[in-house]
Amino acid sequence: MSMHVYVLPAELTIYEVEQTHSEMVAALHEHEDVSLDAQYVTEMDSAGFQLVIWFICHKSWVEHQTKLLNPAPAVCVYLELFGITDLIE
Repeated sequence: MSMHVYVLPAELTIYEVEQTHSEMVAALHEHEDVSLDAQYVTEMDSAGFQLVIWFICHKSWVEHQTKLLNPAPAVCVYLELFGITDLIE
């Protein structure tokens, strides 16, 4: 197993979360360490934000605290809204 960076899609809305979740779970099974790169996210809704938080909480519970790499402005809006900017690396 190895380190892997999963790049989130440009659109992370309710329409993409099922597919994105499946890909994230597969990456977690295939690689020892997975980080999220959010630099290309241009649109995100609450479903997409829930998926990002699920991943971060899952990683923290299973291994150690993880951070979100390169969050785009669309992602930062949610992080700031909920006061969790400390998740940014």
